[in-house]
Amino acid sequence: MSRRLENRTALIVGGAAGIGRATAEVFLSNGAILVIADKDASALEQTEEELKACEKLLTFKMDVTDTDCINSVLREIVLKLGRLDTVVNSAGIDLNCPFETMSMSDWSDVLNVNLTGPINVCHAALSLLKASPAASIINIASGAGLLPIANRTAYCAAKAGLIMATKSLALDLAEFGIRANSICPGAIDTALFRSSIKNE
Repeated sequence: MSRRLENRTALIVGGAAGIGRATAEVFLSNGAILVIADKDASALEQTEEELKACEKLLTFKMDVTDTDCINSVLREIVLKLGRLDTVVNSAGIDLNCPFETMSMSDWSDVLNVNLTGPINVCHAALSLLKASPAASIINIASGAGLLPIANRTAYCAAKAGLIMATKSLALDLAEFGIRANSICPGAIDTALFRSSIKNE
């Protein structure tokens, strides 16, 4: 078993399900000290129960649209772990509907979670990441941010924005030794993906 993340502390946002959960398991198997934050309390509780054998795991309920909540979680990370080396932003929502029936509230919700949310987390975590000797930000974007998909105007826009924001972060944070990368997966069989296509 690889231990290449031994003693590195990582925060995975949206880590209780889907891509975030799979990422959490990989990080744990590679020796990371892991914090999983998620808005879904029941999924978070289930994840904690299933991974409780691991001594290097903390979980927190967190809403990426609530900066006070994010700051509270980061204070707990400092108190309990003392450092943060990696942030993985995997929290997201989808919206599958024609543009003509999309409300502006729908638009705002998708952008707030999928674009502003990761930036909220990165901004709040910056001082901790600057203190790390080898910090990294990983933002889970989407292939939908590279090529458009019908009935996904808000989702595509948010993911495209996240890709470019991450590239800009990489430039801005390079002087602190902080790497920033986005990952653009295609269709993955997750609960979010299944729920988004059930009416197609």
